[in-house]
Amino acid sequence: MVELLVVIAIIGVMVGLLLPAVQAAREAARRMSCSNNLKQVGLAMHNYNDTFQILPKPGFHNRDIIVNASSSSSSQSWAVAILPYLEQQAIYDQFDFSNLGGTRGFRDNPNNLLLGSRPIATYVCPSDGGRKELLSLSSTWTFPDGTAGGLARGNYGVNCGAGSAFSRTDYRIRRERGPFHFGGSGNPNEPFAATFAEIRDGLSNTILAGEILAGDVRNDIRGVWMYASSNYIA
Repeated sequence: MVELLVVIAIIGVMVGLLLPAVQAAREAARRMSCSNNLKQVGLAMHNYNDTFQILPKPGFHNRDIIVNASSSSSSQSWAVAILPYLEQQAIYDQFDFSNLGGTRGFRDNPNNLLLGSRPIATYVCPSDGGRKELLSLSSTWTFPDGTAGGLARGNYGVNCGAGSAFSRTDYRIRRERGPFHFGGSGNPNEPFAATFAEIRDGLSNTILAGEILAGDVRNDIRGVWMYASSNYIA
């Protein structure tokens, strides 16, 4: 009996010693996955720039104005624009870019809401655990079957620089802001994205994107990958 108790005690000590090491190894693996996701986002941004000679707008309203947005609506995010460069062309092609369903028609469109309700693995950092409710800000957000709709979350945001990301100051004059901005030239609400030449501090000295902690509750917009107002850092 004594020997059994000794064995149990030894096993308990070993488990106590090994468990933290196992947990640390798992977190290291999760962090590696998060870092790799951020790398993939960066590469996709560069490939987008190679195609359009400009970074993707932080928000845009339909397919025709991805490069030169003139609409004050920023319903679609940069994360939608770079999907083809993350091997997600099939998902991108399913989005309806026809500006239907209201003044912010892209996100009010039931088909687009359904697509946006599905997490994109590259946009999710495993270290941000816990249950994340879908974002739901309006009763008009419904899926094609009529049920209440919502948008899934991610953990990466683009650099909108110092101050408010929604400042209406002309970004082309105030270049000290980030490479992305929700206020630009012309229309004060026009989303702005820099060309590489406009990043005067140098590409290697400028943060392109970073990690964010996604919101937990239905009305917390942080981290929603499809919605432009929620996936940026400042």
